[in-house]
Amino acid sequence: MFVTADKLLNLTRGRSVHAVSYGWDGFSPEFLVYSREGGLEKLPLDEFAFALSDEQLCVGSFRDGAYRPCPFHRHVEYTDQCDFCSRSIIPIQRCLFEPICDGHLCDWDLCKRKHLIYIAFYGEKLKVGMTSSSRIGERLVEQGADAYFTFGEYPNRKAAREMEKRISNELSIPQMHRSTELLDDLWRGPDFERIGAVYERISTAAEGRYAITPGELRPLDRYPIEQPLPERPRLAELASIHEGKVIGLKGRFAVYESSGLRAVSLSSATSRRMVLL
Repeated sequence: MFVTADKLLNLTRGRSVHAVSYGWDGFSPEFLVYSREGGLEKLPLDEFAFALSDEQLCVGSFRDGAYRPCPFHRHVEYTDQCDFCSRSIIPIQRCLFEPICDGHLCDWDLCKRKHLIYIAFYGEKLKVGMTSSSRIGERLVEQGADAYFTFGEYPNRKAAREMEKRISNELSIPQMHRSTELLDDLWRGPDFERIGAVYERISTAAEGRYAITPGELRPLDRYPIEQPLPERPRLAELASIHEGKVIGLKGRFAVYESSGLRAVSLSSATSRRMVLL
């Protein structure tokens, strides 16, 4: 059921909140919402009963252990934060995706940190990416990978980004997958024997082409979901009503029962207005 932003915010039942954060602590997911009346609270993830708007507003910021709502209630589109709320963490917001220096222009700590290149498996789909060396495991769980291995460490974010693009181009490994592309693998579940065979092939190619020794293959198999699923979930429209029992969560996806199985991307839900039903 599609619900436009104006109709959603005028629903006669429910309580309006703002979705501000979705993340993982190990293999335990957490979704935080905020309202002036109730403050910051955890959304239950065992059963859904909420509506999401297509309107997206800055999620604010977490500083010194405290949450601060955006003082300007600014609209956002491609990121969850406006420039003001992100400036203490990301001085130049576009550098989060495409670094323009090694950190000497804005003195941003993240740009100057050592970064790892990784290759992740989603079923048999591959993805190359980068992240700071200190949060490699956390990053791959957030993305819902089935397994991963590292492909070398680089002195800063810009150097890692350049190598990420080179590997993607030379080995024909994509840097992202659309949600719809991942649902088949979410349904079937991983075949770790086949993943191991692909890992061996890429490791051999990497040693010959780049003169590096890739890290060992690390499976990620403790998500709160049982695979294979009974059926392929349909990707739910974000700006709609979501009601039903949750049967599992993995990375960005929550799978719930609603006239069959549906999958909603909770990472895409942050920044949106919600009505808890």
